[in-house]
Amino acid sequence: LMYMDRTYVQQKKKVPIYDMGLEKFRDEVARHPKIRDRVKKLLLNSIHKERNGEKIDREIIRKILNMEVKLGVNSIQVYQEDFEAHFLHETKQYYYMEGNRNIDSLTCPEYLLEVERRLVEENARSQNYLDSSSEKALLNIVEEQLIVTHHKTLVQGKTGCFYMFRNERLTDLRRMFKLFSRVPTTLLEVRAALVRYIKEDGEALVKKENEDRAALRFVRALLVQQEQYEKIVSEAFQGDKEFKKALKEAFEHVVNMNDKVPHFLSLFVDDLMRERVKKKGDVGNDVTSFDEILDKVITVFRHIQDKDIFESYYKELLAKRLLQKKRNFDSDYSIEMEERMISKLKVECGQQFTSKLEHMINDMNISADLMVKYRSETRNNLASMPNMPALEVHVLTTGSWPYPLTPDCNVPAHISALCESYKTFYIDSYEGRKLTWQMNLGSAEIKVRFDEPLTLVVSSYQMLILLLFQNRNSLTFQTIADETQIPIPELKRHLISLAAPKYKVLRKDPKGKAIGPDHTFTFNNGFKSKIRRVRIPLISSRSTKTQAPTKTGEIPREVQEDRKHLIEAAIVRIMKARKQMNNSNLVAEVIKQLKSRFNPKPANIKKRIEALLEREYIERDESDRRIYRYVA
Repeated sequence: LMYMDRTYVQQKKKVPIYDMGLEKFRDEVARHPKIRDRVKKLLLNSIHKERNGEKIDREIIRKILNMEVKLGVNSIQVYQEDFEAHFLHETKQYYYMEGNRNIDSLTCPEYLLEVERRLVEENARSQNYLDSSSEKALLNIVEEQLIVTHHKTLVQGKTGCFYMFRNERLTDLRRMFKLFSRVPTTLLEVRAALVRYIKEDGEALVKKENEDRAALRFVRALLVQQEQYEKIVSEAFQGDKEFKKALKEAFEHVVNMNDKVPHFLSLFVDDLMRERVKKKGDVGNDVTSFDEILDKVITVFRHIQDKDIFESYYKELLAKRLLQKKRNFDSDYSIEMEERMISKLKVECGQQFTSKLEHMINDMNISADLMVKYRSETRNNLASMPNMPALEVHVLTTGSWPYPLTPDCNVPAHISALCESYKTFYIDSYEGRKLTWQMNLGSAEIKVRFDEPLTLVVSSYQMLILLLFQNRNSLTFQTIADETQIPIPELKRHLISLAAPKYKVLRKDPKGKAIGPDHTFTFNNGFKSKIRRVRIPLISSRSTKTQAPTKTGEIPREVQEDRKHLIEAAIVRIMKARKQMNNSNLVAEVIKQLKSRFNPKPANIKKRIEALLEREYIERDESDRRIYRYVA
């Protein structure tokens, strides 16, 4: 027979003897009506029993299925027709019923565990006795019946995604992501659930803030939420880029849901910086946790659309921190911390965003060096005047600091002489520069002879007021105003602070917050305090820029003015490069260029275009008024 296969069969192109035997066995035995159905039923019943946890003889099943594959003679048609088609149909019915049964009786985590177990079992089954061609179809049926059919119920159920997010069931979420990744379309529902959860969580936080108005508590809660979301995405969803994108969009919605977030975040950083300096002796050189908190702050900042509002508030608070440092604070340490934050902002937004902040830090460093040089050069002159007060000067660059110039006020002769001494030194060091004293920003420590001598820490304006009482016991408001020349609103604020119920350095007659020209202020010799060094707090000014916006959507006036200039600069820059542009494209380009700082409204861009048309920076095209041309 072997010789016949090599010669006759090949020459005459006949079916080989072995294959002919297989075909005969297939047609006469394997597919005999009384055998074919019995074998099929035996196989399906055995597999059904194994799925229900019973032990079966896998080796017999493997041999029978292997026989059916061979009976196909160079194809798997017999295997597919006599077994696979019926097997897959039974599998679909089995898992259809099991899926419906389990979805009603099991929690989502329990259901996912069961799906995972079934997939492992079916994969092992295909390896043990099924033909390899069945594996994909088999697993697809399991995925379709157990995952796809019920994925929305799993995600949206009581023990679904919201439950697992809230309770940080990361292992269960990781299992869900792994299983749902087998059918990528089902992940859309999980991402949608994540977005909904973040938004609802954020809305609850914003609503709570509106009730208790606690800025620091709000930001801390926001940072905790942000950390939780990032942990879910990185650990449970394996840092999937689509989930990262969903997290970014949802958290950005939460951050910008509350117009006060830029202000609250700046207050949080301010509190963080002040507390960090106070606790420096306790924390040593451990800066890791501090940097981690700053990184979290930057993550929140990254999602803020109106970054220029944050910059305005942050600059105001930074200026206060730099100018109000206590002498027992480590100045180098506080400056180092400020530089850390500014460097992170610079990486995030670029050099232009932080240029003024860097100038402020630079001014403080230069001022410290100048004071060392000044004391060294004037040591002999100061030694000859033992009763002269000690002077500490900060030279601030106009335009970099968030303070307008204020009118001069009257300063006592001995203090004026000291100021002139420094001014002469400074002008000699920097020829051509102008130095203007800003008494409203200064502070002083003065020793006061009450019944018990005390040291008062006051503002420079309060110092000037108290010095008037050296030789007089009572003065009217008008007299104080005439002799100090302090602006009236500021004078009233500082007098009220000195006459406050808790710190009655001065007694006011008549009592009350209202101040008239003839109201009298009397020095309180009987003022007492348990501590020898008393800081007199200054009541807040209603015009202070670091106050939160009182109305939704309110933007600080300074920011509004800056935005006008930024929009106009962007328009001119674009038109200079393009020469000609229609209205819609110009508006879109301006928004694109400025969105890293804030989201300009098309209506505001239109107003700036009109202003530039009036000033003849650009002009309308004569044939089409929607087109603008750059005027060189």
